[in-house]
Amino acid sequence: MMPCRGLHCNGCRGGGGGAVLAVIIAAVLIIAAIGKAVGKAVTEAGHVLAVVLEVAAITMAAAAGLGLACLLLWAGIRVQRWRAARQVRPAVQLVRAEVVTSEPAAIESPKPRFSPAAVRQPEPQAAEPLNPLT
Repeated sequence: MMPCRGLHCNGCRGGGGGAVLAVIIAAVLIIAAIGKAVGKAVTEAGHVLAVVLEVAAITMAAAAGLGLACLLLWAGIRVQRWRAARQVRPAVQLVRAEVVTSEPAAIESPKPRFSPAAVRQPEPQAAEPLNPLT
């Protein structure tokens, strides 16, 4: 009788290690193949994340700059109004008055270009019938 190689059972020699070894080798190869793809995906995801964070940082910096510009504009307007309100204004203003004793010259009315009497009135005419068929 030939010795059992253990392909279908543990056999007489306590074999079966070849199948386990084949499964282990296949698992290592699969993990290595998947590992490269996963590694590339992680690398690409890292690059995409870096770009997204960079765009977000630039957007936030632009928004902060615009907000600072608006704040400075508002503060400048407030300072200008504050300075204008604090300017010293004289309490009493001197008014110089002159007394005129001569009489004003007579104002002539302008002459009309036409007189109402010069407008010619149309002469009355005979009434025409309203219905031309009669």
